[in-house]
Amino acid sequence: MTRVLSLTSKVLFHLIPFLGILVTLSMVSYPLLGRDLWTDEAYTVSYTSHPTISGLLDDVRKNEETPPVYFITVWLWSRVFGTDEIAVRTLSVLYGAGAVVGTALLARHYLRRAANLVATVALAMAPLLSSYMVEARCYTLTVLLTVVCMATFERLYHRPESRWAQVGYALSAAALFLTSYFSVALLVAHWLIWLTHLRNPATRRSRLLTWMLIQVIITACILPWLPSLYYQITIASDITTPVVYSPQDFALQWLSIIIGLHKPTQHLQTCVICTIVGCILIAATALAPKSPASGLVLRTLILPAVLLLILLIAMQAVMPRYVMMLLPGCALAIGAGFEAIRRRGSPAAWFFASIFLVGTLTSFSMDPGHPTFSWSKLSAKLAKKAMSGQDIVIFYPPWDQRVFEYYYRGPALPLIGAHNYDDFFHVAKRPYTRGLPSAEALQLIGTHRRVWAFYRGGISPETVLTPTYRTVQEWGVNNVYLILYERNAP
Repeated sequence: MTRVLSLTSKVLFHLIPFLGILVTLSMVSYPLLGRDLWTDEAYTVSYTSHPTISGLLDDVRKNEETPPVYFITVWLWSRVFGTDEIAVRTLSVLYGAGAVVGTALLARHYLRRAANLVATVALAMAPLLSSYMVEARCYTLTVLLTVVCMATFERLYHRPESRWAQVGYALSAAALFLTSYFSVALLVAHWLIWLTHLRNPATRRSRLLTWMLIQVIITACILPWLPSLYYQITIASDITTPVVYSPQDFALQWLSIIIGLHKPTQHLQTCVICTIVGCILIAATALAPKSPASGLVLRTLILPAVLLLILLIAMQAVMPRYVMMLLPGCALAIGAGFEAIRRRGSPAAWFFASIFLVGTLTSFSMDPGHPTFSWSKLSAKLAKKAMSGQDIVIFYPPWDQRVFEYYYRGPALPLIGAHNYDDFFHVAKRPYTRGLPSAEALQLIGTHRRVWAFYRGGISPETVLTPTYRTVQEWGVNNVYLILYERNAP
């Protein structure tokens, strides 16, 4: 019986990654995979239209504040599976599932079976991960590559003489940086951690040379992209809205690691309970300061979190997606805290873990989201009524043009909007926070008899086109509106 139980335990231990996949896939809001693309996703899909990767890279340089690796993977993916909404978003689902598997495999080296299970399920059920697995953007790939980079650094940290460990870390670090610039917080943390290898005078020189060699490989990988990175930095102020955020905004951003995209005011009790229990489990790692798991938490969560917070405050960036790279470290810390409590013989370990996981599940199920089909419906309506040679289309805000280009299937019409961010805002010196001024809009419209105006909040085209044009008809689906204007008789 003892052998049977031992064998069963070992089998279950090796099945934890597969359990993580099942839990991850069960958390996906599958109806949202087929909803209409939003603006940034439309740009993602539009990059796949380029016949070459060089064309894709140039387009990314013009329109993104993001590095290119994710878009290259989408370009390759689309060659096999197509560019419809479900196909493109499915890639994000796979990246999210891969991040959970990678975390389970990394935890296997530091945590016991039960703690490994808790850490794996904690990441698989993370509302923030589930929310972004249905978006055609780089967020879940960032989480996956964060796990890979952490794992390769752990191998390098414990086996600094291994050439495979050195090359593996260098390549994973370069790939992560070329997927998310915010990963610099994790990479700087690795720099600081590596200083501990320089304390021994006998190995100091070899460790320093090893680290320098790794940095040379990383630099060689990112060097071709550096001119584009410089260009992105140059135009950044012209294609972003300058905002100064409050401490409350940053607090909500960091709470999102545990509670997802929900605001505490929506589900106050659940959010408070999840936050308190999650913090208790993470803090519990201090109960075993000399355990290998404690050092892992320091390297994967504590130090990167401090550096990332400094970076986000300096950049005034508060979107939840910017802290997603901390999700794996947070899950590992929760598992490590669970193990630290359990080692003391306290039944509270399972109590806290259960409360935390049930709370995150409840938080997710409270607001699964609803699919929207605004652009596909309105673009189809315009296509039926469009009159080539007489009509022109204008967009408020201007960057919605590529969403329309994705869905429109009608006669060719001139478009007034931001096909490229840099051309429309940086080169033309237009303010990012406003639509086209009335005089410029009318000049671009020229002699066209009818104007189709898309808008969603913000500046209404009514103030721009009247009194030259009169409203003929208006349609609205959710928060997207389409108005048909016609020139007044002279």
